[in-house]
Amino acid sequence: MTASRGADILDRILLLPVNDRELAANCLETGIERTPIYFAASMLCFVFLSYSYHDYAPFWLSTVFPIVLFSFAGLRIAQWLKAPLPETQNDINARLRRFAVESILLIGLLSLWPLMLVQYATPFLQMLTASNFAMVTLVCVYCMMHMRAAIVISLAVTPAAIFYLVFGVPFALGVGFNGIFLSTLICTGYMVHAYAKDFDVLIAQRRALQDLSHENFRIANIDSLTGLANRRRFFADLAERENITPSEDGYVIAIIDLDGFKPINDIYGHACGDRALAVTADRLEALCKDIGLAYRLGGDEFAIILDKPGDDEALMHLAQRTIDTISAPFNAGGNQLSIGASIGFARYPHACAILGKLYESADYALYRAKRMGRRCAVIFNKEHEAAMRNTGLLEYHLKSADIAREFVLVYQPMIDYRSGAVVAFEALARWTNPVLGPVNPADFIPAAERIGMIDGLTEHFLSIALDALASWPPHVRLSFNLSAYDICADNRAEKLIDLVHQRGIDLSRIEFELTETAVMHNFRAACANMEALRKAGARLSLDDFGTGYSSLSHLNRLPLDKLKIDRSFVCEIDTKDKSYKIVQSLSLLARELEIDCVAEGVENEHQAAILTAVGCHVMQGYYFSRPLARDAAEAFLQHHAGTDMQSAAS
Repeated sequence: MTASRGADILDRILLLPVNDRELAANCLETGIERTPIYFAASMLCFVFLSYSYHDYAPFWLSTVFPIVLFSFAGLRIAQWLKAPLPETQNDINARLRRFAVESILLIGLLSLWPLMLVQYATPFLQMLTASNFAMVTLVCVYCMMHMRAAIVISLAVTPAAIFYLVFGVPFALGVGFNGIFLSTLICTGYMVHAYAKDFDVLIAQRRALQDLSHENFRIANIDSLTGLANRRRFFADLAERENITPSEDGYVIAIIDLDGFKPINDIYGHACGDRALAVTADRLEALCKDIGLAYRLGGDEFAIILDKPGDDEALMHLAQRTIDTISAPFNAGGNQLSIGASIGFARYPHACAILGKLYESADYALYRAKRMGRRCAVIFNKEHEAAMRNTGLLEYHLKSADIAREFVLVYQPMIDYRSGAVVAFEALARWTNPVLGPVNPADFIPAAERIGMIDGLTEHFLSIALDALASWPPHVRLSFNLSAYDICADNRAEKLIDLVHQRGIDLSRIEFELTETAVMHNFRAACANMEALRKAGARLSLDDFGTGYSSLSHLNRLPLDKLKIDRSFVCEIDTKDKSYKIVQSLSLLARELEIDCVAEGVENEHQAAILTAVGCHVMQGYYFSRPLARDAAEAFLQHHAGTDMQSAAS
């Protein structure tokens, strides 16, 4: 007979649940835990029997034999308790079989001793022995009740009980005790069977609850689209590290933001956007397999936690690998697409001494990386920490600022170089704080967006600008800048239109300027707001063209009236051939699209002449005027009314 065949027969006889790993493991664990109870009950009963038989049975039988027997049993039970529970299904089954067989043998040996004693007993001691034996047997059944093998164990020791009950005491008394014992055994057997079924059901229910708990944990901690751990899991894992001593290089987190994801989502649809996120997740997971854990924090933002990051040089090497990996082309919806990535690193405790602020530090480093251009990485340092403090200080003073007194507008004229006429004024916001002094708009406008003040500031500035516009000649327009929030927030256009209508001003006299970067925050919402403004009669101008995404598809899709060439090209138009060609191409592009073209940052006559030669006639810059207060702007209008600027310059 083979070993597997013998094990199968044994499993059938003892009714062992070897086909259910969890049930078998629980049967084994519970059996081992309850064995000391049976051992203690046996010790108490048998010490009492040893004392009772001391004057009747031989010393070796009443004292030596039980000491040896209980020492052996106690040693074996201690080995059961000390041995670790097995992990694999086969090991659990083998251990459970061995435990069941050894339990039967052990209980059989413990039953042998009172059977040997009964031949020296008086009728009273026989009754006492029977009672103690019955009690120990019931304790045995209780301890093994979770296993159906307990029935087999009970039957294994019952013949010995019948033997000395029937033949060791008077017949009538033996029959009576035997009947009681058998009845008790039958009832106990039924209880064991019922309890074992309930035990099986209990384990099955517990397994179902564990599965449900695991599924709930998965749903709560795993991003459904990418399969990566989510934002909640990221912060939970970060919090766990507060109680763990970091390595010599500390912990590092990397915040990764995709470059060019929003255009894919808006132009090619959400299906392609989801595909881009899934591909990025797969690539990050493969990249982080041996170095850290990857997470999706939401939208197109991902993160990595590095427990052994290495030095800053290693981090920048990892950043380049990550950017190159993410930037590889992929197929989505039949299109060959690619995206980039910007990365911000923060290291604890070297650059950031508070683990709870590590994310904020990495996010700030990411912000600096994106300001440097696409596909860049920045490691947070002490200088950044000081800048963050300044940002917090800026936001604090911005929240408490007296908007009516601290914020003003200045106006920079746009000149038609051919006639010298002022065609428009661009309204530029200025903030002078009593504590901070003058604050750059490039700093306070994003801060106002972060703290939710930008809508109030925009309405305040537009109201001031409309008051100024009302005093200008009808042919002079107002150029007003819109932030990313202004152009991308739902129904924002309607509020701006209502504000203009309340002043009784024709919307055709207003040009709303916006940057391509601002539009890309939410391309579809921006298009909807732009269409609403255009339909109401306002003109739209794309500012700083050539420095953002510079996508020709955007020029084709956006309802634009004017293109503004960024000052970075204009200031070098007379010194660099490349800048000249770029400006020439942009001017030609505007003419082909039948939209106006404005050159910013004109600083001298030579630049103005070159711009005129390439077909760009409307200009603004310090060559004509610095930004002016309202009274100075009106004086500028009066002074240049009807003046031929080109002739005056010559």
